[in-house]
Amino acid sequence: MRLVVVLLSGLLALSIALNVYFFAQLTLGDFSQEQSEFKTQRADLSAPRSVPQTINEPSPLEIAFSEFDFDTVLSLYETLAQTSPEQAEQIKQQWFERIHSAIRQSQSSESTHPYSLFIQDYLKLWPYDSEFLYLEILNNQHNEAPTDLLVSLYTLLQSDINEHLEALIAGKIKQDLNAMMTQLAEVGAWDILATSLETLMAYDQNNREILVNLAYAYAQSGQFSLMENVLSYLPQQDAEIARLRQFRDKQLAKEEVASTTDSGIALDKIGDHYLVRTLIQDRFEAVLMIDTGASTTVISRELFRAINHSLDTEYLGRYSVNTANGRVRAPVYRFKSLSIEGNRVSNIAMVVLPLEELQADGLLGMNFLRAFRFLIDQDENSLHLFARSS
Repeated sequence: MRLVVVLLSGLLALSIALNVYFFAQLTLGDFSQEQSEFKTQRADLSAPRSVPQTINEPSPLEIAFSEFDFDTVLSLYETLAQTSPEQAEQIKQQWFERIHSAIRQSQSSESTHPYSLFIQDYLKLWPYDSEFLYLEILNNQHNEAPTDLLVSLYTLLQSDINEHLEALIAGKIKQDLNAMMTQLAEVGAWDILATSLETLMAYDQNNREILVNLAYAYAQSGQFSLMENVLSYLPQQDAEIARLRQFRDKQLAKEEVASTTDSGIALDKIGDHYLVRTLIQDRFEAVLMIDTGASTTVISRELFRAINHSLDTEYLGRYSVNTANGRVRAPVYRFKSLSIEGNRVSNIAMVVLPLEELQADGLLGMNFLRAFRFLIDQDENSLHLFARSS
């Protein structure tokens, strides 16, 4: 009997122990789940909440500018400039970059851009704005003489401008100046080059490229005293001084050699002037009046209009040239050649001028004649051309 009681007590204790164990496991599981859910909720609370992104609507000023409604743009901008000048300045800089890019793209592709009138209207309200003055210079580049364009850039460079604009202008001056000097030198337009550089020297007298090219233009024209005057502005150790003086000495020592035309070239005499028949690019005959006072050969506007469509010419720009009636600004073109009975000068510059009263198609200038040693025989009314020694 006692044995039965002991067994029943053991079974009861085991049952109680098992119940306690399973209850504890169930409680711990619920607690662990609750703790996990609590951590998840806490993580959700600590995570940054995603804020709905708002799209900034373009302002009326931006809309008007994108639609090229420039009257509205200037009206709104004028108000903004009075109320928030810093914001207005930021917007203007954005306009400057956009318009500057459009102008450069139009020039490289020979197309148009929509900002020309806007630049003009802006400058009516703010006539001294340096950025827009620069844009105006660029916009009018094709209508300006190269020398006048450079003068405008130099003038703006000397005003109170920011570093970014100063760098842009300085780069533009260097590019256009080198292009002008190269073009005029290639066609032997030494007088035009000298006249242009004389003007620019007043704005940039320490520019070595201007000084060297001006001295070289004088040397090529045989004006060696003027060459020496320019060389005095260079450091005496500059290598170009010795080179140019060697060129001078060589030119002065040259002797005449056999004439390319033994009997001379027949001339027609009108009063005190002589006319000679020439060939432009071996195709078109032009009767030119010999004028040793003309540094550059000139043809009449009428002749140019008649033959230009059939010739391969290059427009070099409008330059100041000396004429019998004083200095005028005229278009200058590069022609492939000009010849007189086989005596040829290639890549020659010619000025186009109205010459209604001249009894010829133009003037034969020194940019042709200086390629030779020449003699006008007044007794025989003939022109003798002597090849220069090398």
